[in-house]
Amino acid sequence: MGWIKDIITDIIVTSTIIIAVFWEHEVLTGVVLGYSVLMLVAKIIVYFGDQHLRMLKKVKSDAPKWISHLLYGLNVAFLVYFKWWYTGGTWVLIWVVSWASQRKLDKK
Repeated sequence: MGWIKDIITDIIVTSTIIIAVFWEHEVLTGVVLGYSVLMLVAKIIVYFGDQHLRMLKKVKSDAPKWISHLLYGLNVAFLVYFKWWYTGGTWVLIWVVSWASQRKLDKK
């Protein structure tokens, strides 16, 4: 269970998204939108930047891969269910780019 500390940020983000879609508070909405855009930009930079991809290779997590897929899936499900279409689409892209980055890293 030591891997939980590796995914604590993902758990906090998923919790924030769930609270934001229920509560629809301006600040939480801004936090979710801002974080989503930053995550997408960061994932794209990692995918296209080989130097950043090498840095990703050095970061090891003991968390099972299905956990991140589950959390990303929950993010997308809540956002789409509550009709946050663009943010849900952003999380689909984050998920796809993360998967593609991992595949690219595994091939090297």
